[in-house]
Amino acid sequence: MTADHLKKKYVLVIGLLLILSLYVAATRVYQVDEAQNIYESWLMGTGRSGHYDLYAPIYLFALQFVTRLGSSAEAMYLSARLVWVATFWSILVLIARCTGSSWKEERFWKALVIAGFTAPIWTYGLEVRHDGPALILMLAIWLLVNPRKALWRYGHLLAGSLLAVLFFCSSKHILYVAPLFLLVLFVPHPLDSTSRSRRMLHTGLGLLGGLVLFVTLHLAEGSLGQVLREFRALYSGVGGAERFGPWALFKTVIQQSPLVLLFGALPFLLLGRDSLRGWIRNAWTNGVAELIFMGSVLLGVLLNPVPFPYNSLPLAGIALATGLPAFLRWLEDQAPRSPGWAIGHGAILFALCLPWTVQFARLLEMDNGRQVELMNLAERFTGPGDRVFDAAGLVPGRDSLQPTWFVHLGNAQALQSDPARKIETLVRANPPAVLIPTYRMSYLDADAQSFLEGHYFPLAEDFWVLGKSQPAPGGEWECLLSGHYWVGVGQGGASIDGQPMETGAHDFVKGSHSISAPAGSGATILWLGPNLSAPPSLGKGSPGVFPIPIQM
Repeated sequence: MTADHLKKKYVLVIGLLLILSLYVAATRVYQVDEAQNIYESWLMGTGRSGHYDLYAPIYLFALQFVTRLGSSAEAMYLSARLVWVATFWSILVLIARCTGSSWKEERFWKALVIAGFTAPIWTYGLEVRHDGPALILMLAIWLLVNPRKALWRYGHLLAGSLLAVLFFCSSKHILYVAPLFLLVLFVPHPLDSTSRSRRMLHTGLGLLGGLVLFVTLHLAEGSLGQVLREFRALYSGVGGAERFGPWALFKTVIQQSPLVLLFGALPFLLLGRDSLRGWIRNAWTNGVAELIFMGSVLLGVLLNPVPFPYNSLPLAGIALATGLPAFLRWLEDQAPRSPGWAIGHGAILFALCLPWTVQFARLLEMDNGRQVELMNLAERFTGPGDRVFDAAGLVPGRDSLQPTWFVHLGNAQALQSDPARKIETLVRANPPAVLIPTYRMSYLDADAQSFLEGHYFPLAEDFWVLGKSQPAPGGEWECLLSGHYWVGVGQGGASIDGQPMETGAHDFVKGSHSISAPAGSGATILWLGPNLSAPPSLGKGSPGVFPIPIQM
């Protein structure tokens, strides 16, 4: 088969993968971190960031222009996911470029197909999270500092800028590339003719430029002080979080793409016999640079106190970037139909493509249908001035608790110890009309959970509204928010504030209301909001609105 025919087949496969990536992006279940990113970009795009806690990684400054275009939560989520399709394919293309080949060469297309069948990249590369942009930056840095042609004159300046942007995109990823930059500064690449002092100067200026960009963006947003406080709170919260081992992460890689383990191990396996001085002197030609890069990622994973399986995205991406070139060179040296050729292609088929097929089928099962339904329900039950709380941000377009609108391991402690941040205090100050319980609600203390259960009525397991069910003989109902409510009265009748009630829609003002009902009767009061005249049927629902990261 000619090289042109092979390239055409590779292009056809890539086209099919592109269509599948669009479908998965549109239908796959959303994660809590995605919700947090999309909601935060909506806050920034609508000028609400001054009233809320804001972590704001740097890529959200671009994402906010996308969420501005959405007229509903569903549209905002979909548009953000479609942007992440471009992120996903940028990762794949950069991995293929790490083989040193251009798009005109067969090796590029072969590498692109292999990367395109790497399941962890599919599982986590289409999520609207920091890991995707961070991996793009890491791969771009690798291509800059380990060039196949003469180093670009200002390559170190750009690499330093990308390093700073990487820190403000995902600060933990700095551990993955810092050792590589030490190598860049102290051991020149064979194609790099600049002096050490110039390398240091350009890298330092690049770091400063990235810092200036980040500060300038947040000064323009008016959020620099908030972000610095949130950075400190995040580090404090994660530092105090309960640690767990990386076994779930490594299990994910083994199950989804066993061949990635080989790619990751190749820099270790191919390191030639030499003295320590020889290894360092020839680091860019004997595989030490690849070893340092891959080893730094492994070390960063081991040092991460909470290594969730989604950390397999940078692990798989850098394993491909450092190991795939050597694997392809070896494969190309094998004669057609030889044992080596059969082993290499068999490994691609059974250790990469087959696990990808299994994982892809699983991704199709984890659809976002119920999440989209909940977004639309929350919008039907509320007006633009009403609030929705789900501890993550599933419904951009509706304000949430101020200033704490999300809950995670970094701020859960403050919600218990800081009187001003207690959930009861925040809910009373800015009562959400709709509550969507997620697994992050379990991070709240017993008092907070009891307060929410006492003031919200479950229309479904995953959709609660303000209200109360009061059996005979009656009691007090505290209305946290004035507005339109549905009253359901038992056959024996019921009175509220001494007035007989009929089943139907009624308006109530904020405050305490007395309910009385004869034996065998009772009253149920629940929020309707400005758009409904009666509560719709929601079905049973499920408390698993978002999947737990350790299970993905």
